[in-house]
Amino acid sequence: MPSWPECQLAVTYASPLALRQPRRAGGALLGLAGVALFAAHPSLFSREALYPTVTAILFAGVLLSVGAHQLTAGPAASGVSGSSGSLQSPRLLGSALLWTSGLFAFTVLLSAVVNSGPAWGRIWLPAAQILYVWLGCWLAADERVLAHLGSVLLLLASAAGVYALVQHLGLDPLPSGTVFEDRIVSVFDNPNHLGSCMAVALPLALHCFLTRASLKRLAIWPYGAVIAMYTGLLLAGSRGAWWACLAGCGLLMAGYVRSVRRGDLILRWRHLLLLGLSLCLVTSVLSKTQIMKGSGGEAVSMSARLRSSTNVVGPSAANDSTVNHRYFLWHVAVNMIRERPLVGLGYGSYRVQYPRFRDRLRQEPQFQHLSWLQQRYIPQYAHDEYLQRWAESGVFALLSFLALVGLGMAAALKAGWRGCGGLRPWALLGSLVALLIHAIVSYPFHMAVSGTIFWILLGIIYCPSRFPRNR
Repeated sequence: MPSWPECQLAVTYASPLALRQPRRAGGALLGLAGVALFAAHPSLFSREALYPTVTAILFAGVLLSVGAHQLTAGPAASGVSGSSGSLQSPRLLGSALLWTSGLFAFTVLLSAVVNSGPAWGRIWLPAAQILYVWLGCWLAADERVLAHLGSVLLLLASAAGVYALVQHLGLDPLPSGTVFEDRIVSVFDNPNHLGSCMAVALPLALHCFLTRASLKRLAIWPYGAVIAMYTGLLLAGSRGAWWACLAGCGLLMAGYVRSVRRGDLILRWRHLLLLGLSLCLVTSVLSKTQIMKGSGGEAVSMSARLRSSTNVVGPSAANDSTVNHRYFLWHVAVNMIRERPLVGLGYGSYRVQYPRFRDRLRQEPQFQHLSWLQQRYIPQYAHDEYLQRWAESGVFALLSFLALVGLGMAAALKAGWRGCGGLRPWALLGSLVALLIHAIVSYPFHMAVSGTIFWILLGIIYCPSRFPRNR
């Protein structure tokens, strides 16, 4: 179990506001970055091109805010002399986060250095991922910042869900702007991105509803947020996101049952029954509607898409073009791993190396089952974050990633099991688990919106002040 970093405000500070002001500025900048990323409609902006720019502006703004505050606040912002005469400051990052994130960065750089032809232009992404983890841990020390960021996230995700419904009803004033003209994508480039965003945000909205539902009055805002995100999740038609969200919300509900049994929350059956009936009504209304077209051009309803979720295993997988293609991409990734299991082929090299490994499998039955377009398509991602990380950066990069995520989640699970922080650790774990499961069949850590949410949440669980012991 990792040792927790000490993220509480230091009592040795001359003024609590001296530490909070840079965090308030950082939280505001992060909120604006979230608005910019959600507002990047594919017919207006390229989110992929906007993401590095937004990230650079965000962290530059945070550094300027902290630097300006240190210059203007003087010694009071840096700490005051204690009994020993030395300046004291709060430890924001514990040893577990420091060595796991450092190892994470080192393994990616090592793979890039020892290989020829890696995509150096993409190295900024893992660097940004680490910085987002640190940013989440740093911001988590201020409760008001987290509350505002949570509200912004739920508002933006709810708006994306409502916009998906607007598209479904044919009322969207903007063109799709993507190649998925027969799919609901909301403000995203891909229905997979919409599903991933809804999957990571829905457990947080459900947490808000459950905590408010323990009161006597029903909170309309969290209730509406859950309905809006659930609608967007269904309309996305992403089977991987459906299963991922189910697992994340299931983990949250397990924590909720434990909290009720411990007496931390009051069970309100009528509120839960109302939400359950509302979700069933949404499912029933959308079940017969067309959400996509099949490989033969036939209309596919939401209920038919839901029934096909079991095609991942068994003989039906060979008849599912999407599943068959994913298996082929994974086969290619496994062959890449076999060639260089320790250091990989270089970060970002999956797309570069794919044609060479694909051509070796042209005579395989699995390749023959692919469509004409799938046989010629050169993907950017392996649709499995774990296989791709291993293939590109080696086994040590994969292990460092698992350590970074696993140590933080293990500590959060321990806090939730002991009743520390109420339902909050279960909500954070639910969102993280949802994306970790979706990463088995997709690439959510490479997505601007859902990936950023994941790394920020991971940083938050490394901050123990988010899980105070119940009194």
